Amino acid sequence: IDTDIGTDADDSFALALALHLPEFDVRMVLCDSHDTEGRAKIAAKTLEAAGRTDVTVAIGPKQDDKGGAMFGWAADYDLSTYPGVVATDGVGALIRLVNKSWQIQQL
Repeated sequence: IDTDIGTDADDSFALALALHLPEFDVRMVLCDSHDTEGRAKIAAKTLEAAGRTDVTVAIGPKQDDKGGAMFGWAADYDLSTYPGVVATDGVGALIRLVNKSWQIQQL
């Protein structure tokens, strides 16, 4: 899932829904747009609350410190405490995940 979670509630709702629908195999949440580390905190805290720390949190390139309405909810969340994987090179992590998935499908 590529998301700008945190500005509005729509991305948080979409993430929660995707995590609970069997039709989706959520493996990574890539946070993009503006304060990507702040967005990653929101995603990680959401994933941990949902019991889905098997999902990688990937941090995209930071543009600026622009936050949103939900940033305060996870402001004190420490990404280093996330029990799952936090990929600081989100774009590279996404490329590796896509390549790995493609190679498995070719077998």
